[in-house]
Amino acid sequence: MSIDPASSLVQQVLAILDESGVPPELREIAFSKVFDLKAGVTASTPAGPTPPTPRNHTTATLGDWPSAIANRLELTVDAAESLFFIDGDQLELLVTPGRLDAAKAKATEQIALLVIAGRQAAGLDDDWSSVDPIRAVCEHYKKYDQSNFASTIKGMSSLFSVRGSGRDRKLKMTAPAWHRAAELASELSNG
Repeated sequence: MSIDPASSLVQQVLAILDESGVPPELREIAFSKVFDLKAGVTASTPAGPTPPTPRNHTTATLGDWPSAIANRLELTVDAAESLFFIDGDQLELLVTPGRLDAAKAKATEQIALLVIAGRQAAGLDDDWSSVDPIRAVCEHYKKYDQSNFASTIKGMSSLFSVRGSGRDRKLKMTAPAWHRAAELASELSNG
């Protein structure tokens, strides 16, 4: 039985937090920061250059999007192509609706992770992605809850870096978001 490197990294970060005695109210942000440091992800500053892509992960030229998504989400190319399709600047999810959570809020979270991860891995968006493609995919899957959509996305701030508000909100993947998206993509592509 092989140990998943991402799971091992999560275990290492949790051990560091336990050993350092981080207070419960700071644990979430501390986890994110320590995970990023251990994973080799550097934080960007607003005036600074774009941080380098983490090792072993590539951003696609659009013609090679399946390989880039597969590489970034630790999937086979076939698995990436079974979950995603890109036409021009549009990313489509190919997930069977029954594979998504029945609850609209949970399905919205799943869709948000997959859409933003797919768009950023494929190079459709540089660093920040609009919430509009998430909304469109939620509508397609009949999981869009207009009155709770914004609060569901806002509630994912432990996974995404968030800027802006309302329809101008933009999201950026963090190391925990990449990890969670890889787990979700693997689960959905194996069924």
